[in-house]
Amino acid sequence: MTGGRLHPFTLLAIAGALPALAWILPAPAGGACTAAVALVLTASHGLRRGLWPAVLTAVPFWVFLRLLHDVPTTIAIGLRITTMVASFVWLVAVLPPPRLVEAMVAAGRSATAAGAPP
Repeated sequence: MTGGRLHPFTLLAIAGALPALAWILPAPAGGACTAAVALVLTASHGLRRGLWPAVLTAVPFWVFLRLLHDVPTTIAIGLRITTMVASFVWLVAVLPPPRLVEAMVAAGRSATAAGAPP
């Protein structure tokens, strides 16, 4: 899914819903499913632009979690954090800032509130 056909607010909703579901659904299955979806979305933008940044950002969290917790807790929280990281990396890869600003202005927000330079 390139995101080119979806409205920017839809992309924001997807990127926000995946981490929310990761924390709402029972662990570890909920986190595993949402992490898989987020990583597949991220991988759809290639290794350099999508998957590697997500994995390289999530790995230190896994290391620190393992130092602090037992294995089941590390897996449960690590999958949730991986979902959050991968969702954000996917959103950054598919949604250029000018497109989001245009959508916010079209929705009635002022250009300065939408993040456009004054």
